[in-house]
Amino acid sequence: MTSLGIASSWICAIDLIIVERGLLIHRGEGVPLRFYEAVLEEAGSSATSPVKRVLLGWFYSAMELEDGRSSLCSSPSVGRESIPPFSREPSSLVGLDPRELLPLLLSPYPGERVLGMLAAGCLLAGSGDPCDPEELFGSLRGSKVALLGFEPFLGERISRFASELKVFDDEAVPRRGFLPEWSWRSLGPGFDAIVVSDLSLLKGWMSDLSPSALPPQAKLLFVGSGLPMGFSGYGALGAQAVASLRPQDLEGVFSCVAEGKGLRALERFAAWEISKVAGGG
Repeated sequence: MTSLGIASSWICAIDLIIVERGLLIHRGEGVPLRFYEAVLEEAGSSATSPVKRVLLGWFYSAMELEDGRSSLCSSPSVGRESIPPFSREPSSLVGLDPRELLPLLLSPYPGERVLGMLAAGCLLAGSGDPCDPEELFGSLRGSKVALLGFEPFLGERISRFASELKVFDDEAVPRRGFLPEWSWRSLGPGFDAIVVSDLSLLKGWMSDLSPSALPPQAKLLFVGSGLPMGFSGYGALGAQAVASLRPQDLEGVFSCVAEGKGLRALERFAAWEISKVAGGG
């Protein structure tokens, strides 16, 4: 089956998948918000442009559309061996409407979920205010922080300022300091800030987010290389801010991705932007 055929089959099955996997989030006593469905619907109704190039890397991946919009995304560190053939040959996606890739956010394969996130990042690029990394992560100084989804370079940055950092992840081999058994209710009390990485979105962890499960008074921040800044649903999640890395020099970005370089190298060619969320918290 071609990549277009695979993506189309996900589009046909999207409602069934959402119901079967319970991909719902709840805001207080209000009506449940289907997070992934909301991203798919909002991105799917955005102005589009064909895929110009896409590259799946060891730590990060990148996509560029013909109209110049682009996005970055963390690459999951597990499951690469199970990526379907068309995901290992992203050149076959050149010229495709990125909206065809959005349902891959619900795929069981990490490589396909990356493609869905990249497409959403391009279509919901949005805009934020320039933000110096020291200011961004320095706002967590002295805080007890929970990081959802292990992104090594992000964790390293946060740990420089946080008084305590606990990483929640579900890797097959837990690392020192990890709390691998994940659910929102496993957070426990006492955290000053909850940082949601783009990896946690790729892992499907928005499925049972409930503000009632969050520690009282804790700030909820979405921080990552590939978050769709223009998505309007962050406020319903209770988030105070969204920060993402926006490509500036695309040749430099794609070179870093191809060479498997990390966050410090990418920051030479991409800039952090932050957007305060209206109605969040």
